[in-house]
Amino acid sequence: MLFYSHGTFAWNNYNILLRYLNEFLIDVDITLEKDELQFDWENWSVRLPDTSRTFYFKILDDSLKVVRTSYNVEDNKENKLSFSIKTSFKKNSKYKISFELKRNEKSFFLGKLYLCTENKEQLINRNKIEQKEETYFAYYTFISDDSYRFISLFSEDYVKDWEVDIININIQLL
Repeated sequence: MLFYSHGTFAWNNYNILLRYLNEFLIDVDITLEKDELQFDWENWSVRLPDTSRTFYFKILDDSLKVVRTSYNVEDNKENKLSFSIKTSFKKNSKYKISFELKRNEKSFFLGKLYLCTENKEQLINRNKIEQKEETYFAYYTFISDDSYRFISLFSEDYVKDWEVDIININIQLL
């Protein structure tokens, strides 16, 4: 097969390069000094999100900083930040999602939140906000209309350069 451009070469070799990268990383042991990282990931109900052109995240000592980039959304392929949940939602069941947030000068409370599968989404709106000292809690209570596997933030709902520090995301079956 002849390659006429960098884009063609890169696209056609993506899977093999990803395979070798994963193989390399599996053989690498990464150790952290005790107490170097205080980020408590075990108690979250979701996994780390996928980055996209419209969102990125950084792991801080005690939270996950989510930033809406200044990238303009031109299609719907990379317009959201999705957290894979550790246990899929049950159809027709009632849930409560709580976001524990640190407040800073650029952040504001999360508004719209979506439950997603590969081909379906359900919009849920925030029910309640509470403040306890410098920590804020945003609550969403809803009935899931499908067996969703992701909760997502869509870039159209957030201003460019918006950011928020998430201390925890907790999902409860009610």
